[in-house]
Amino acid sequence: MLSFIGYTDAKEQIEIVADEQGIDDLILYLQGIKEGKDHMHLIVDSEIDAYPVSSSKAGVTVIKHVRLEYANREQWRLS
Repeated sequence: MLSFIGYTDAKEQIEIVADEQGIDDLILYLQGIKEGKDHMHLIVDSEIDAYPVSSSKAGVTVIKHVRLEYANREQWRLS
């Protein structure tokens, strides 16, 4: 299981919830991106599992699409 959760009241926060298999999968995705210097889209019902959120938890969002991207260190430097 691999899930990403966001919060309406904390837009700068994201939580990653994973079991052992989900962690192994995420590591494989990241290694592939690093080796290929590329990117990958993770999509709900494919690489992402829909995390069960109670209807009483207002403001909690299950993230349905995550883009992971390799960026060279030079791209991070501000002009």
